[in-house]
Parts: sequence; C-alpha cells; structure tokens
Amino acid sequence: MNDKPIWEPDSKRIENSNLSCFTYYLSQKYDIYLQSYEKLYQWSIDNIAKFWEALFEYTDIIHSTPFDTVLEGDDIKTAKWFSGLRLNFAENLLRYKDDHTAIIYQNEDLKTQRVSYKELYEQVASCAEGLKKLGVNKNDRVAAYITNSPEAIIGMLATAQSVQFGLHAPPILAFRGYSIASNRLNQKFCYLLMVIATMEKDSINWIPF
Repeated sequence: MNDKPIWEPDSKRIENSNLSCFTYYLSQKYDIYLQSYEKLYQWSIDNIAKFWEALFEYTDIIHSTPFDTVLEGDDIKTAKWFSGLRLNFAENLLRYKDDHTAIIYQNEDLKTQRVSYKELYEQVASCAEGLKKLGVNKNDRVAAYITNSPEAIIGMLATAQSVQFGLHAPPILAFRGYSIASNRLNQKFCYLLMVIATMEKDSINWIPF
C-alpha cells in the first residue's frame, strides 16, 4: 500500500490558505504561537469559548444583535452558544452579489448547472417577494416538496428571510417522501407548500405526485 499523498499544496498555497490566515489571526489576538495544525486543534479544545469567539469575529458574520456570552455550560446536551445573538443566515449567505460561482449543481444524468452569486441573490429576492405577495409572514410555516437542486436552496433562503419554519421532503424519495411530508404537515399547520412541476431522472421528466 502506498502511503504517499496523491497531492500536497506548495508552501505559498499553505501560507495563503484560510486555515493559515485564521491561525495567524489567533496568534495576534491572543498572543500565542500555534506552529502546527495539531497545536491549533488542541488549543481549540482547551479554549473552546476563545476559539469560537475568534472564529465568529474572523468570518465577519453579519448580525443584528451581539452575543452576551459565547458559551454557557460544558454539557453538550444543555450548553448554550452565543446567548443573545440574533442573525439571519440568508443575509450572510447572500452578502456577495458578483459573478463568482455560488452553486455548482449536477443531476443524476451528469448535467451541470452553475449559479452565480448575483443570479442567486436576484432569484432569492424574486422568490421572497412572491412569498410576501402571497401573504407569508414571519411566524408562518412553509414546506417544500422539491428536489435537491438550486431551486431548493433558493426557496430555503427566500423562506429564511420571511418565515420561522421550513420543511423539505425531496421527491426523489417518491411516495415515501410524499408520505413523510404529509405526516409532517398534518402535525404542524402549514401556510404554504412549495412544489416543483417536474423532476429529471434517467433522462425522463417525472411528475413528483
């Protein structure tokens, strides 16, 4: 058995990597020297709250209300993270509006589709406006019976901007998926159901009902 790696990054690539830049940020913030990944890993375990606070700051997460504490408690089942923090993850995911690729999608027939950040932003905005015109409000529940495709991401982000709850049951599960979705909808009142018209599988357009 050959234990030699298939590929290794050169020194310049390593130096400019997100991990190296974050490690340098930690060293400046806390006056520490982490000369290897193993050292960084151990430090993150020994200093959990400091590590995640630094990561939150380094990634420049957009938020409307700052957190009071990073971590309350040390029991994984009851611990509370970033108490007081309020943010909308759709706002963070849609912060870029340029022509760089945001989504690369390939279906089972190996057909590839690319969506730029600009296209994603515009389509999410259009979908969110449609939800608004349909009367969807903040605390309404929206479900989706949809494939794992760009449309699912667009619907999810538009929903995250507008409502509190979302349910996704991919029609690739066929009747089982529809049964799951139906059971969930019976448990919780749903204001709106998003559905795709057709899905492509084995070069055939299927109607998912």
